[in-house]
Amino acid sequence: LLMCSPSSAQRRKKIAVMPLNPQGVETRVATIMDSLLVIEIDNRGKYDVVGSSDIKALLGLEGMKQTLGCNDVACAAELGGALGVDLLVAGVLGRLGNNILITAKVIDVKSIKVLKRASYKMPNNENVFDAGIGIVVQRLFPPDSPPATAVKSAPQTRPHHLDPSQKTSQPPTESPKPAKAKQVTPYSEPQVAKTGKRGLS
Repeated sequence: LLMCSPSSAQRRKKIAVMPLNPQGVETRVATIMDSLLVIEIDNRGKYDVVGSSDIKALLGLEGMKQTLGCNDVACAAELGGALGVDLLVAGVLGRLGNNILITAKVIDVKSIKVLKRASYKMPNNENVFDAGIGIVVQRLFPPDSPPATAVKSAPQTRPHHLDPSQKTSQPPTESPKPAKAKQVTPYSEPQVAKTGKRGLS
């Protein structure tokens, strides 16, 4: 049996999920949203997720406070480099009247580019928070589409007399020519020679 070493297996990317920056939202609501966001991304099973508690342990309390003001891509990428991750999710949790608006983005730490953005507005109701976070994560990480399968057309057969690769001993069959119609001579009555009547003797 061939055994694959851990180094030969494809390494899963590490992703840091930053705490959402609350704007006019209660701290308790922001904490719930942060936890739901980490759980939803982790349930995808594609990444090694670094959550808020892990970030706090790595950066400390002061470093954690600084992450809330890190909104631009360059700052987030620098932070992701300090955490040793490949991707970083950052966002804002704002309030619009009686609704809550979530805006989030996925940043590639190495290239310092935003890979995906998503937003969603939901009622300020804790019963729909998990569904709202699920929609945001689905927009950030859409499911992989199956590869397109090329449809092969049936090979077209060429007639023997057009395909030089097809060699046969028999000459190509010619299509029958239509028979010529026979000319019919119109019927004419035979000519009878007229003779004069002879008198009685």
